[in-house]
Amino acid sequence: MANVNLGVIGLGRMGRIFSRHLARHSGGGSLASVSSRTIEVAHEVAKQGHDVQIYTDYQDLLDDDEIDGVVIATLTNTHRDIVVAATQAGKAIFCEKPLALTLDESDTSLAAVESAGVLLQVGFMRRFDKGYAEAKRQIVDGAIGQQIVAQAVSRDPACPNTDWAAPTSSGGLTP
Repeated sequence: MANVNLGVIGLGRMGRIFSRHLARHSGGGSLASVSSRTIEVAHEVAKQGHDVQIYTDYQDLLDDDEIDGVVIATLTNTHRDIVVAATQAGKAIFCEKPLALTLDESDTSLAAVESAGVLLQVGFMRRFDKGYAEAKRQIVDGAIGQQIVAQAVSRDPACPNTDWAAPTSSGGLTP
């Protein structure tokens, strides 16, 4: 199996986490490039990998023919534009949740993905969580009765930057 060269766009909290994982635990993929508007942050994160290309403009990363796929970890209000640009560049896409701020923006992103025929996965941190998978199995098997509502709460060990919660850029915190 050929190695997949991946670029991370956005090096805030989640972008740094994804970059660290790709640099250390990739299993077939590797951190090949990073993009941040702040060059110092890009240099700091790039030190985690070997021969990591640095970009301050995500479009330059997308134009790099050596990059097979991208992780989009920017503020939500930028997701649609970057997803559409990534589809035009023919890149596979992993986009941090949510896909966009509005349903119309999500529809635009999905239409671009379908038209380009590229892969898209929207990140959801519990998608592969053992506890959630077991709960789903028990629900499907009827082991815990008929499901009416399921609610779960999880949180990071530390509070995120308050800019992250601004409704105009991230969708804010939802109840």
